[in-house]
Amino acid sequence: MSDVFVHESSYVEGGSVVGEGASVGPGCWIESDVTVGADVTVGQNAHVGFGSRVGEGARIGANARIGSETTGARRRSPTSHATVPQTAQGDRRSRNVSIIA
Repeated sequence: MSDVFVHESSYVEGGSVVGEGASVGPGCWIESDVTVGADVTVGQNAHVGFGSRVGEGARIGANARIGSETTGARRRSPTSHATVPQTAQGDRRSRNVSIIA
């Protein structure tokens, strides 16, 4: 079983699931109802929008913005402030997150 790492400066909202072996870097914001698959890496300051699904082994680059979409397994997101439309959810941040192990 692999551990899950969420940096202390990151926010994972309630209702989100972070898979086994996943790593969430510093300054990240994972909105509610997000699924981060097993062995995913979320780079620093990345924002994963409401309802997104990040497939197993995917890599979300530093400063990337992922909207309400599905990112396929083993894919890499663009970096340098790449943006896609996302659903604003305000500032409802929580540490109530499910960890799949």
